[in-house]
Amino acid sequence: SIGSLLGPAVCGALVVWTDPAWVIAIDAGTFLASALFLAGVRTSSAKNAVREGESFAEQLRHGWREFSSRTWLWSLLAYTSLACTFVLGPVMVLGIAFVGGKENGAAQWGTVMAAQGVGSLLGGLVGMRVRFRRPLLASVFCTFGLGAFAALLALRAPVYVLVVGSLLSGAGFALLHILWTSSLQADVPSDAMSRVSAYDGVASVLSMTVGYWWAAPAAAEFGAAPLLW
Repeated sequence: SIGSLLGPAVCGALVVWTDPAWVIAIDAGTFLASALFLAGVRTSSAKNAVREGESFAEQLRHGWREFSSRTWLWSLLAYTSLACTFVLGPVMVLGIAFVGGKENGAAQWGTVMAAQGVGSLLGGLVGMRVRFRRPLLASVFCTFGLGAFAALLALRAPVYVLVVGSLLSGAGFALLHILWTSSLQADVPSDAMSRVSAYDGVASVLSMTVGYWWAAPAAAEFGAAPLLW
């Protein structure tokens, strides 16, 4: 969350002060640094060992059985995937077009996204302090801040108002992540956790990719504001 606070702010400033190509180069370098760190990770062989003789296809089937047998898991993942495809992806694309295209737009959009980082910190604090009687139901409502942010973009609200919407969106998604992850840890067996999480990861990345892909052509056809509404 601290990274999501500092990253957009620093990035917006760098885009203003330097060539954007340098910012992309720095971004690429962080992935190399991540790979180097991951290469040094050592795991205990007992807990994480693959079952002897189990093929990759069998591992996938095992993970799918654990994933598909839990209605709460696949239904909530379907809901959040739809939210990413039809709301979060378009909001990111059209938000950049609305705000980033203005004078000093890079710095302004960086401020809006930094507010999302502040919201993530606040959502994390709520997740640490509050115990929800029905955490999965609460996690559904956590996405509503994103809807508010989309509405503010449709209204072409000034940046200081967008900051509030971005903060609410960030807080909601951080809290959703905490509720979702803790529910996984409580209900999914440890030997299936990585495989179930893999299906979660594929759905999340795929839904965001589709959301990024369809937003601009749809906005060109129907208008950005109606699409956001």
